[in-house]
Amino acid sequence: MGVVLLLGTPRFRRLTYNLGAFVVFSIVASLVFFTLFLLLPVFSTVVTALVEGGRVTLSYFLTTLRDPEYVRVPPLLEVVRVEPVYRLVNGSLVVSGYVVSIGRYGPDFGKLLNSLFVSTLTTLFATVLGVVAAFVMSRYRFPGKSAFGILLVVPLLATPFVNGYVIGRVFGRDGLVNTLIRSIPGLEGVTVEVVGLPAVILVQTLNFFPIVYLNAYASMVNIDPSLEEQAENLGSRGLRLFRTITLPLSLPGIAAGAALVFIFSLEDLGAPIGIKAAFGLGLHNKLLSYDVYDHFRKAYALELVSRSAYVSTSIMLVMAAALFLAVRGYVSLRQYAMLSKGGRWSPRVREASGLRRALLPVLVALIVLITSFPQFGTIVMAFSNWSIAGAT
Repeated sequence: MGVVLLLGTPRFRRLTYNLGAFVVFSIVASLVFFTLFLLLPVFSTVVTALVEGGRVTLSYFLTTLRDPEYVRVPPLLEVVRVEPVYRLVNGSLVVSGYVVSIGRYGPDFGKLLNSLFVSTLTTLFATVLGVVAAFVMSRYRFPGKSAFGILLVVPLLATPFVNGYVIGRVFGRDGLVNTLIRSIPGLEGVTVEVVGLPAVILVQTLNFFPIVYLNAYASMVNIDPSLEEQAENLGSRGLRLFRTITLPLSLPGIAAGAALVFIFSLEDLGAPIGIKAAFGLGLHNKLLSYDVYDHFRKAYALELVSRSAYVSTSIMLVMAAALFLAVRGYVSLRQYAMLSKGGRWSPRVREASGLRRALLPVLVALIVLITSFPQFGTIVMAFSNWSIAGAT
């Protein structure tokens, strides 16, 4: 009733006349949409986690955080374990090979700290890859640059679920990587598997690094070239020029991309489910995002959602909001200025020559090969039986 009265007020009619009916309708529709499908669900989740019997309580948070499954003290830190494989020969057990398990037995800090650990390392690795790729692509001209510009965003075309499943198969005991390892003389009995949190970090890094790359690239091509030229005239070169001029001026874009990667990694469900499809349950499922999914999956049959699911969701919301505010505050503390006022300038791109002309395409090609190998693995699996029976 109040909304109807508001729409009939003279002020609203003047607003409609000044902005146009379509613009006003778009604004109202957007507000209604975000209220119904964003604000109300978030508010309902937080209220369910905090309110009991009409009063605010932290008892559910404390109970959840005291659970060793959420915060494990002391943590399990055994990242790599080498286990012998035995076979029976003439009535006695003989070592026939070794299995190198990475991530199956650790690290494990509990669901809460596991999520922070995965998100932090994913953001770190994705930022390094993205900034390196963005700097090379924005500052140099070399053979194949246009093609590499397209290939660098290919990882965004597949979801983390697909990448997780493919990487699980490629790094599985009968996958492509172990097939190649066992083809090396002297390593016929060696098997390497990547599971648990390292597998999730690998999947998410490969999938999300283009977010940092695109943001960093956009920042670098919009830097006033006169700033770098003046720094060079004053004797700044190479790494010092990048550290003192290029990186600080690119920081807003890099920080925005890194924050998005952290948030996407924190709430990502595709990678844990994809790796589970390849390896079964494991430490890769001890994350807050999978915990919330698992609670709601079980509630489908019981018709009752545990309060822990709402607590986990609220914790993820708080961490995402805190990171966003921290990045925004940090960037706002620094001043970013361009000398040129008005008009446009051409990005500072130089022709790669000598050794750089040969090495830069190799460097970018290596980044493309590493980050796109799940897509290559998908093509390989489409023409082989690795997805169902291992490599042959």
